[in-house]
Amino acid sequence: MVRSRKHRAPVAKAAGIRFLTAAGAGSYTRLEGWEELTAEPWGTAGHVLVQPGAGIKTDEADYSCRVAAVVFTADSPEEAQERWREIGERVRMLGA
Repeated sequence: MVRSRKHRAPVAKAAGIRFLTAAGAGSYTRLEGWEELTAEPWGTAGHVLVQPGAGIKTDEADYSCRVAAVVFTADSPEEAQERWREIGERVRMLGA
């Protein structure tokens, strides 16, 4: 039996995801700005994918270099693009 799912109304006009990558670092000790960023009302989810101190693959062509991910909403595609940039500027990997 196949069940029909009801779709709900969108909560935002635009949305996106930003993966934060290792940027050549083999490890890190802390994500500076992570707590503040994930507390933003437009952030719908934030996930640390590689824990501090764990080894990180540094090849940017390999998805395993992704350290964290932030899912966010925006009022327009242009605002989503601005948020995507802002996320990358606000979070820094410290220590190696």
